[in-house]
Amino acid sequence: MFLIEVLSTVKRIERFPEAWHPLGEGVRRCRLSRFPYGLIYTIDSGTILVLAVAHLHRRLDYWRDRLQR
Repeated sequence: MFLIEVLSTVKRIERFPEAWHPLGEGVRRCRLSRFPYGLIYTIDSGTILVLAVAHLHRRLDYWRDRLQR
Protein backbone atom coordinates (compact mmCIF):
# COMPACT_ATOMS: atom_id res chain seq x y z
CA MET A 1 0.00 0.00 0.00
CA PHE A 2 2.79 2.46 0.92
CA LEU A 3 4.79 1.68 -2.23
CA ILE A 4 1.71 2.17 -4.40
CA GLU A 5 1.14 5.56 -2.79
CA VAL A 6 4.78 6.58 -3.37
CA LEU A 7 4.59 5.56 -7.04
CA SER A 8 1.31 7.43 -7.45
CA THR A 9 2.93 10.54 -5.97
CA VAL A 10 5.89 10.22 -8.34
CA LYS A 11 3.45 10.15 -11.27
CA ARG A 12 1.77 13.33 -9.99
CA ILE A 13 5.18 15.03 -9.74
CA GLU A 14 6.03 13.94 -13.28
CA ARG A 15 2.81 15.49 -14.60
CA PHE A 16 3.06 18.74 -12.60
CA PRO A 17 6.67 19.15 -11.38
CA GLU A 18 6.34 22.83 -10.41
CA ALA A 19 2.98 22.52 -8.65
CA TRP A 20 4.12 21.40 -5.20
CA HIS A 21 5.22 23.23 -2.09
CA PRO A 22 8.66 24.88 -2.46
CA LEU A 23 11.04 24.30 0.46
CA GLY A 24 13.93 26.34 -0.86
CA GLU A 25 15.89 27.13 -3.99
CA GLY A 26 14.92 24.43 -6.47
CA VAL A 27 13.62 21.98 -3.83
CA ARG A 28 9.98 21.00 -3.49
CA ARG A 29 7.81 18.66 -1.43
CA CYS A 30 4.78 16.69 -2.57
CA ARG A 31 2.77 15.04 0.18
CA LEU A 32 1.52 11.48 -0.03
CA SER A 33 -2.27 11.26 0.18
CA ARG A 34 -2.70 8.47 2.71
CA PHE A 35 0.46 8.56 4.80
CA PRO A 36 2.23 11.32 6.76
CA TYR A 37 5.16 11.39 4.32
CA GLY A 38 6.30 13.67 1.56
CA LEU A 39 8.62 13.26 -1.38
CA ILE A 40 11.37 15.85 -1.32
CA TYR A 41 12.65 16.43 -4.84
CA THR A 42 14.54 18.73 -7.14
CA ILE A 43 14.47 19.21 -10.90
CA ASP A 44 17.73 19.42 -12.85
CA SER A 45 17.65 19.76 -16.65
CA GLY A 46 14.20 18.18 -16.78
CA THR A 47 15.20 15.24 -14.57
CA ILE A 48 13.37 14.76 -11.28
CA LEU A 49 15.66 13.68 -8.45
CA VAL A 50 13.95 12.43 -5.28
CA LEU A 51 16.15 13.42 -2.33
CA ALA A 52 14.07 11.83 0.42
CA VAL A 53 10.87 10.12 1.41
CA ALA A 54 10.44 12.13 4.58
CA HIS A 55 8.10 11.60 7.51
CA LEU A 56 6.34 14.92 8.04
CA HIS A 57 6.37 14.79 11.84
CA ARG A 58 9.92 13.60 12.57
CA ARG A 59 13.34 15.11 11.88
CA LEU A 60 11.94 17.45 9.28
CA ASP A 61 15.22 18.66 7.76
CA TYR A 62 17.39 15.53 7.94
CA TRP A 63 17.68 15.46 4.14
CA ARG A 64 19.08 19.02 3.75
CA ASP A 65 22.72 17.86 3.81
CA ARG A 66 22.00 15.94 0.58
CA LEU A 67 21.85 19.27 -1.25
CA GLN A 68 25.55 19.92 -0.57
CA ARG A 69 26.77 16.97 -2.68
